[in-house]
Amino acid sequence: MKNILFLSILLLFFNLMSVVAQLNISTSGNWSTATNWDSNPNIGDVNTEDVTMDNGISTTILNTENFAIATMTTGNTNTITIDLGGSLTVGVDPTPNTTIVFSTNNGTIINVDGDLTINGKLDVNNNLTLNVTGTLTVTGDVELNNGGSLTISGDATIGGDFTGNNNTALDVDGSVTVAGDFAVGNGSTATGTGSISVVGGCADSGSGVCTSAVLPINLSYFGARTSEKIIELTWITASEENNDYFTIERSSNGLDYHELARVDGAGNSFEELNYESTPKSQNSHF
Repeated sequence: MKNILFLSILLLFFNLMSVVAQLNISTSGNWSTATNWDSNPNIGDVNTEDVTMDNGISTTILNTENFAIATMTTGNTNTITIDLGGSLTVGVDPTPNTTIVFSTNNGTIINVDGDLTINGKLDVNNNLTLNVTGTLTVTGDVELNNGGSLTISGDATIGGDFTGNNNTALDVDGSVTVAGDFAVGNGSTATGTGSISVVGGCADSGSGVCTSAVLPINLSYFGARTSEKIIELTWITASEENNDYFTIERSSNGLDYHELARVDGAGNSFEELNYESTPKSQNSHF
């Protein structure tokens, strides 16, 4: 009887140990400072831990610091900064594209100077600002709820689908690559000087986002080399959608450009295609 009781207690102990821990950041400061967490001395550093943040809190992951957690849910007006050399991984790879592991609420700002990897779905409530000078990778889907806005400076890679519901507002000053489909609802807008490259299909409910912001190609390589006064340009596309042609432009100062040549595109293609052009020019930007 004692052996059975001991075994039951032991099984209960292991079951409790396997439960995902709930941790909360309640004070602004460094992620690694235990006193900033309600769970002091424990901090979010294990991929079985769910992390939340109180409203108005800012946290910083310093260089050389690398953390992995199960899920992340921000409050309102939170700021997360990942310094160069630091990293945060949310979710365990592999996680289904539709499983939410990172959820943001109104006024969240994420500064990624290091590396942020989201293994699963990023769910954006209201507005999210992403400032990326390092690496941002979302292996799953990204979804913006009605009236949601997303501001991205820098480069981001989305492994699943990108879905913005009605009145989605996108401001892109970097490069966003979407491996799946891209879709936004009625009244959506896209601004900024950057671009969105979509491998799958693009649907904008008549808002014009697909024609104004989404590149018709997914460029996988671009290179150039000189041979006397000839510049040999080569590039490879992984996919093309309604792509009529490429324009080769020349600039002597990197600011003012004029057209040198046009190369026909493939229209629609979902296989790798190679292109080349050899305009004659010296000391130029293309």
